[in-house]
Amino acid sequence: MNVKTQTTEALLQILGSERSSYPTDLVAAAESEVSRRTAGEEELFRTKIERSGTICIWLGGFFVVWGLSMALMGLFVFETGGPAHEESFVFRNFNVLYVGGAILQAVTGLGLLWGGMGLRKLQDVGRIIVLAVLWVGFACLLLFTVAMLSDVVSYAEASVLLALIMAAGVTANSVFWAFLLWLPLRFFRSPRVREVCSG
Repeated sequence: MNVKTQTTEALLQILGSERSSYPTDLVAAAESEVSRRTAGEEELFRTKIERSGTICIWLGGFFVVWGLSMALMGLFVFETGGPAHEESFVFRNFNVLYVGGAILQAVTGLGLLWGGMGLRKLQDVGRIIVLAVLWVGFACLLLFTVAMLSDVVSYAEASVLLALIMAAGVTANSVFWAFLLWLPLRFFRSPRVREVCSG
């Protein structure tokens, strides 16, 4: 039997409880082939984590540059708050929210840069930092959703239908971004990633 042409499941069956019924040389060859395949899969998974670190570095660098640029622009463009008669919380405090959001984006960018460099070296501290940034993203998304929905309430007096449409749009947008944040959260919290980065 050529073990190289056998599936991993078939090889594991040879190495199972009935291994004594197979020739010794076949069992040894099956063990060697399974070890080789496992090592290959482990190396591919390590490469996947390292590539994730590279993506975090690129995203982090972009967030830092973009966040600082937007913050500087906000300081020069939005010198005062919104119109005094504006009842909307978002528009009344738009300058503060804009500059604060830009600065937060730059800070999270630094976190992604730091965490990405750690992931490139398969360090657990990198995984923890990236997870922290993702949780901050979730918190910001929740605050944004609450602020926008509370803002939508003010439109209900003029048109209930318009308020419902806006609320549905805000909710759908938040669900979409929450899903995008959940995917890397699930990956970096998985026991296998934790094991590789801790090893």
